[in-house]
Amino acid sequence: MTKFPHQVRGQGTVSSATQLPYLMSRLAAKGRACLRSPRIAALTLTALAAATLGVAIPAADSQANGAETALELTVDSNGNGQDANPGDGQCLTADDVCTLRAAVEEANATPSEQDVRVDVAADFEATITVADNPAEYMTTEPASAEANAGAYFHLLRTMTVDLGNRLHISPAAGGGTNRAAAFLVAAPKVQLLGLKDVYSNCTSVVFGPDSDGSTLAGGSAFNRGVYLARSMVQVLPGADDITIRDFAMGRFATSMGMIQVSAYLGNGATGTDRVHNLAIKNVVFDNTPTSAGSTTCSSTSQAGCSATAVELGTGAGVDGLTVAGCTFNYFRAGSWAFNARNAAHGSGWDIRDNTFTRVSTGREVGDATVSLPLRQNFDGTSYVRRNLFDNAGSNAGPARQDNAVYAIGESNGTKASNLFVEDNEFNGYSAQSVLFDQMGTTTVRRNTFGTASASQSTTADEETIGTKHDVGALFMNWSNTSNRKILTWRPTLALVSGCNINATIQPPRDSDLPANQAMPQLPVTIDFYWTSSRTAEEYLGSVDVKTAASQTVKVPYLPEKSGGLLRLQTHGTSPAGQPESSQYSRTVTIAGTASASCNAPSMSVDLRAWQDVTTTNPSYESIQTTGTEVPSGSVVTASKPLWFTYAVTNTSSIVLRDVAVSDSYASPVCVIPRIRQGSVGTCWAQRL
Repeated sequence: MTKFPHQVRGQGTVSSATQLPYLMSRLAAKGRACLRSPRIAALTLTALAAATLGVAIPAADSQANGAETALELTVDSNGNGQDANPGDGQCLTADDVCTLRAAVEEANATPSEQDVRVDVAADFEATITVADNPAEYMTTEPASAEANAGAYFHLLRTMTVDLGNRLHISPAAGGGTNRAAAFLVAAPKVQLLGLKDVYSNCTSVVFGPDSDGSTLAGGSAFNRGVYLARSMVQVLPGADDITIRDFAMGRFATSMGMIQVSAYLGNGATGTDRVHNLAIKNVVFDNTPTSAGSTTCSSTSQAGCSATAVELGTGAGVDGLTVAGCTFNYFRAGSWAFNARNAAHGSGWDIRDNTFTRVSTGREVGDATVSLPLRQNFDGTSYVRRNLFDNAGSNAGPARQDNAVYAIGESNGTKASNLFVEDNEFNGYSAQSVLFDQMGTTTVRRNTFGTASASQSTTADEETIGTKHDVGALFMNWSNTSNRKILTWRPTLALVSGCNINATIQPPRDSDLPANQAMPQLPVTIDFYWTSSRTAEEYLGSVDVKTAASQTVKVPYLPEKSGGLLRLQTHGTSPAGQPESSQYSRTVTIAGTASASCNAPSMSVDLRAWQDVTTTNPSYESIQTTGTEVPSGSVVTASKPLWFTYAVTNTSSIVLRDVAVSDSYASPVCVIPRIRQGSVGTCWAQRL
């Protein structure tokens, strides 16, 4: 079972729909979760009492232990005048105003032991128009391979720059021929906050090799009139612990990644030139045209610009990459949602809890929604997990999309790829949702596939196909260079008994073995799926099997399902130490129907309260990252907003859908569409 890093503070009890259709009683802990039809239930928390949220918490003293007061520099002009006297503690140009350039120059000249914050006057909103003129650059040293003319704002020491989503930056009409970044971060622990519509004629923000621990958070950039805006963020080799979170962006002018890891002046194949621990969290990437169906992206109209969301450039390397809680929407040919096919190295990647919709990147295997490094296996354990890949119905892209996840590795044998693709939902992909070639041993497990997923048309046989194009399969090991193309166990009988299925399963036989495939090695883990026809819409559970003999096992059955088919996927023991995964088995009809009272839903909830949250684009994670937790037994002051986070854990043996979280302190909260067995669904609310 997958483990999740959360603390369960309240244990709950669930009332069935027949007893309490809509339980509206006041809950002692003021937090509850219920299942909407067809499974309606309510969860009563007992661990947190209502009285715990009510003894004032004194505000933190910003000058604790005699520390020097932070220097605050407030911008009140959209000019580009320089600071008259850098280092005097004041932001003033010769015209007695404070420009952003003057504020950054003053900050750079401030002694390093003093905290510095650059912000914008409360009643001031304007756009800084930057000209194609090196005299306006704070540095003419190349910021990156693309932004080779320098940068308008050069951050040389630790500081916080908060533009409040009110001070914008745009290049002058025509853009010019030079390519400069708006911000070049050349110091550690810089905080860039509230950047809305900040563009240059190249890249908005470049994190240089000395920018360790820096953050871009809270803002948006949907290109509407800046044709030369090429990307939002570039991260250069040597930049470690960079975080980009709580942001929204789209429609930049080129296929270059809106967030790009560059190999500029480095070689990602070597450890010293890699990026380490890059986190991209709660970012919305959306290229939806401003004019329906438009593909126009020119100097006169950016209505149809479609840019790659996340790109690892040629030769780039990343040790420790997290892409979590992001939304990727609308990508047409020439742009990718996640493109790492030209990366030189990857280790410790975690692409999780994201939503991918309306993707039409292309039909070639390298055009997959998530395109992983070519000819490279991962050095450290990496995941693509708990994502939703929905390319069907209203979420279908403007053209056909063949693959969701693709990689071609470096191994023709059993070498571990260290890649795990698990607990994802796929729907609407036209060839193979998951396709691997030369990946050695790769684990693909507990994934589900909607009815719009391409699959082998007949389910009388295992999904074993011989071409990458135009033939459907849920998951395909392309030749025996991936997972030795092992055969799978198969079901021969499925009878509903009580709340379970008694499934008779059979190992593959030697007579089934084609020349280019292999037998799974014992012990094996077998995943069970329910399907209405030919895919694998519901994951039912897994069973470990130690002997290669026909046997009957019990697996949970979904009570609201009637009939349907059962199919299997096998994960064998590999010499590489990583489970090797088969394709999907033939199906067998499920006979019988479980009682509606079977497998009653059960949940537990972690309810926490927070204040002093600084994020401008809140999410479950950013509230907990930026806020101060309100301890149990405290009383909060009425003048401060109170934030709540909720983590609902599915403790039952069935998938929970439409879990409605409500709270009398901050209602309504949310509806969590789906929580798998043992998994956690999260959401948040605010009370002003």
